[in-house]
Amino acid sequence: DDLERWLRGAPVWAHPHNFLYRARKRLVRRRRWVAAGAALAGLLAGGWLVLADRGAAVPGGEWARRHIDRHELSVQRPAPTVEELRAAAARQRTELADHALHRAGRSGAWLSGHMRAGAPFDRADAWSQVQGTACLLAVPEVPAEDLRPLVAVLHTDLFGPNPFYRPFDPKHGWPHFYDNLPAMEGCGWALTAIPAALSRPELVTPAERALLLQRLDQIQTVIDQCRLRDPQTGRETGAYKMVAQTIGRPPSANAYTTLLVYQGLIELSRLGLPWRGDAARREELFRATHAALLEQFDGKGWRTTGRSQGDFNDGLTLQLFALLLRAERYGLAELPPAVADQIPRHLAECRTRPFDHPISLTVFEAEAAGFAGERLVIQRPVRFLWHPWAIECAARWLARLQRRGAPNEDVVAARRVLGHLVLALGPVAAEELKAGYAFVLLETVYGLSAAADLP
Repeated sequence: DDLERWLRGAPVWAHPHNFLYRARKRLVRRRRWVAAGAALAGLLAGGWLVLADRGAAVPGGEWARRHIDRHELSVQRPAPTVEELRAAAARQRTELADHALHRAGRSGAWLSGHMRAGAPFDRADAWSQVQGTACLLAVPEVPAEDLRPLVAVLHTDLFGPNPFYRPFDPKHGWPHFYDNLPAMEGCGWALTAIPAALSRPELVTPAERALLLQRLDQIQTVIDQCRLRDPQTGRETGAYKMVAQTIGRPPSANAYTTLLVYQGLIELSRLGLPWRGDAARREELFRATHAALLEQFDGKGWRTTGRSQGDFNDGLTLQLFALLLRAERYGLAELPPAVADQIPRHLAECRTRPFDHPISLTVFEAEAAGFAGERLVIQRPVRFLWHPWAIECAARWLARLQRRGAPNEDVVAARRVLGHLVLALGPVAAEELKAGYAFVLLETVYGLSAAADLP
């Protein structure tokens, strides 16, 4: 009887019976069904993994995606490598910088590109000049001979009579080219551009360096006049108003003006340059401005006056995230946990944004008077208003995660965001920016520099 049972693959009575013995015999007898069941289970598990990897709403999909990302096993959505991101960012940065250089007119003056084709193109904006110089100084591929004329304008033509700009006013800085009203943008960007020029000794002679330091002192004098005071205590705050002189309305803090000063203070601190001859004053201003910006953080982002949340708040928030990450990278301030907690959420939203994201405006138009009283139609294509700051924020966040040894799934997620911004949107954005608003083009060059310099 046992011999017959053995031949059939059944348990034999002469052998001690236990569960494992009986189960093994049963599996051998039904091996075809077992193989079919295993194959079906494998197919179901493989299909579940594929669906989870693609982002489908399957049970346990989020856990599976995090596990796949932690080990970089994704086939459906491989994250770009840091080397790929660096190469693409450097290539786009060089392309946009070359295009921006072609916008420089006679004597290195910038033609800002704000005006509609056919309008007079004989005036430039000092704001575009100092911003353009600061951004291009961050591009190592730009030859020194192309940068010297821009640096020369920075310490000479911008501060005296010239055919391209309204000259610098010691009380108010430079006016906008289209309405002649004083504004702080030019001074704010000059606070970054002049230190950038001073950091490149091959571009300036000792005499030019002394002149740039003198100009920096003049800029800082105007900015001091824009610093707000607490209405109750009378003490200076770290916030800044838009103009050095109030025009028809009470002075109020402007988030963009304040962040421009903060950006300049980062560069001054990084290079050890003083504030009007006083390094302690620079440090005090940095601490106060840093605190003022954090006071305006509402737990999710930043708002600003004069514009709705939809078309400006995202860009402002991403820009401030990038600046706070930059300050932390240089050892100037710690990134508050409340801010750090919000950065991944904002970047995750950026990863899903297409070319025509709803916050983008197709064109903003306004009528204004030129220097000679002529009527100008200012046309500002402002697509990608969030894009350049998203690039810098994503790049600096990725570098922070790498430095701190963050879980690989977080690093992969950051690489995917940067890949969307640079690899997917980058080529489309480059063509749009070449025909668009110079301000956004130059900011994009600045943002790409952070991605091209990833460690």
